[in-house]
Amino acid sequence: MTPATTAPVGYTTGSTVSTSTPVASTTKVVAGTATSLSIFGYSSNVTSGTSFKLIISALDADGNIATGYRGTVRFTSTDTSSPALPSNYTFTSDDAGVHFVNAGTLNGAGSQTITINDVDSGSISTATASVTVTAATVSATVSAVSASPSSVTADGVSVSVL
Repeated sequence: MTPATTAPVGYTTGSTVSTSTPVASTTKVVAGTATSLSIFGYSSNVTSGTSFKLIISALDADGNIATGYRGTVRFTSTDTSSPALPSNYTFTSDDAGVHFVNAGTLNGAGSQTITINDVDSGSISTATASVTVTAATVSATVSAVSASPSSVTADGVSVSVL
């Protein structure tokens, strides 16, 4: 595919006629086949267990949104603390190469990475997003505490009492 040398969709280019009067014209860029995936529009800092959103897109070799992409993407994470990630998602014609996602929750405090990859095509580059997860605070409305005569359990951690 020849690299696009025209303005992206919705932009105008100016040309000059012999009278030096600018003439505006609209040039449409036709996106090529998807060669990579992208993640953007997310917060790089989240609280453990709190849902967050992100935007995923398919791009052609020139960085244009691949509006015809109909592939299925898988979400994975480096979080080993039982993250709640979205199920695989198949792009539709309504997405036009861009989809808004409820990314679920990450639970492990520290630096985490979310990765998306096309499950059907090894030729489409994966995308990653780096997120810093901050530990949630203990809350009377969220945390569970139970006790028995010989031990106390708080948020699943048991302590023996003598």
